[in-house]
Amino acid sequence: FSEKFKLLRKTEGYTQRKIAELIKSSESTIQNYELNRRKPSHEFIQRLCQHFPKYTLWLTTGETQPPQHISPGLDFNENEIDLQVLSWNRAEKITHTEILSEPLKSFTNETVTIDTKKCPVSSKAFALTVGDNKMHNKDHSYDTKKGAKIVVDPEVKLHHDNLIIAKFNNETIYKHYTYDLGKEFLSSLNSKYQSVEIKKTDEFIYIGTVVSIINITILTPTRAE
Repeated sequence: FSEKFKLLRKTEGYTQRKIAELIKSSESTIQNYELNRRKPSHEFIQRLCQHFPKYTLWLTTGETQPPQHISPGLDFNENEIDLQVLSWNRAEKITHTEILSEPLKSFTNETVTIDTKKCPVSSKAFALTVGDNKMHNKDHSYDTKKGAKIVVDPEVKLHHDNLIIAKFNNETIYKHYTYDLGKEFLSSLNSKYQSVEIKKTDEFIYIGTVVSIINITILTPTRAE
């Protein structure tokens, strides 16, 4: 079912979020079905067939040959999921606790597709779009240009040498986090900007670790238990 469902969704031009809204489900449920982590209920398949009746026979039988409605040559990757792209305004209003406890609501209509085999992420992961070139440094291995998508996973533990999204003194930041001799530091990806020590009087709220830039995995993080 997982492969058939994803082929149907892509052929009809739906993101995981949009098809979840259409058939009164959740985005995480759609992801679980497409990754074959869960089997769909009879009610789910029934609602799906009501919206897409031309696929009913294919979905409800052992027929494996794709029907003529499926776009020819459509690439299928069972490890792919769609992540919401949040606006930075939305990111500024969330906390790490909120992300872990409730589904995020996006202020944009964008999604980004990632391969979970190449870049494992939790169900709480989301994406942000880089809005300027302040992080742009062609000599830096983590060069991030304007328009790039960064994938953030809140379930990754805060760790030395991670790229992170956090709130620092009422500003949402994208920085390189380091820990040395009992002191914490935030460094810009652009060498023009100096590192800043996080002091006890500073407000510092960790949101998540950047696990991918565009579709290039940059680290293999340790996920919180």
